[in-house]
Amino acid sequence: MAESGPTRTKTLRGEYRVRVAKPFRRLKGAVRTTVIDNDALRIGSDVDALVAAAAGGRAADTSSGGTATITAAADDIQPASGFTFDTDAEAQDEFIIWLERQANRGILEVTSRQRVRNGEHFTARYVRSAYSRGVQYADARLHEEGVETPEASLQATFNQPVHAATLEQLYTRSYDELATVSSDMQTAVRRELGTGLSQGWNPRKTARNLNDRIDKIGITDAERLARTETLHSHNSAAGRRYGEMGVEKVNVLTHTPCSICTALEAQNPWPVEATPIVPDQSHPNCVCTIAPVVT
Repeated sequence: MAESGPTRTKTLRGEYRVRVAKPFRRLKGAVRTTVIDNDALRIGSDVDALVAAAAGGRAADTSSGGTATITAAADDIQPASGFTFDTDAEAQDEFIIWLERQANRGILEVTSRQRVRNGEHFTARYVRSAYSRGVQYADARLHEEGVETPEASLQATFNQPVHAATLEQLYTRSYDELATVSSDMQTAVRRELGTGLSQGWNPRKTARNLNDRIDKIGITDAERLARTETLHSHNSAAGRRYGEMGVEKVNVLTHTPCSICTALEAQNPWPVEATPIVPDQSHPNCVCTIAPVVT
């Protein structure tokens, strides 16, 4: 499917998507090790042990269609060998405390707000790259319209107050979006674990269902975040560049299928300071962009 669109950011979106989803996949391995191999929740039984022995000790992860085997976590995400608890409620609390610790360390990589604003979190690399491409895209469109743009390097452009402030906002937005994904995933896992403990699920079913929540909430939303934030950064850069060059209006350029932007395109042109394309949770995965109206 040709989904690059006029921004030509398909490869970048793919790289960001893989990077942001990778620690969630590692977390799935840690969950399996914690719940099945280590029986940290103490929900195993002799029957489970016999089944595992008969299967040769396999720990294949089939929650993603059986395409990969995840049996251990990476160094930054560590399985739990066991929890201390007397009740199911305490077991649930202990597991979630462990899960949050792994997510903060391995997925979110919790750091100070200042470092996030400075672009020192891993997500900033992709935001900055998308922003660079947005500036270059805008310059190309301006040249097509006969408008000369500054010959300054991208670094010099980024140091200008308007671009520096915009990048700071974009770095913060992407980090906060990832924090929301991580929090939502943890909430979903807590609910699933509560159900499992109340219904007496065995370790394999428990791990499978918990990892399904990591897949459906964590990985799916993280990949959506990568695609959405890439385009948001690109279009923010283009809008700033147009405004910097005195452009007052822009046209929305759609890329099929995008019903939201098709409706916006029908209302062209738009004031550059009110650029309508703002990919978010209600408008995810958009690959549409804006072009300058030069009169």
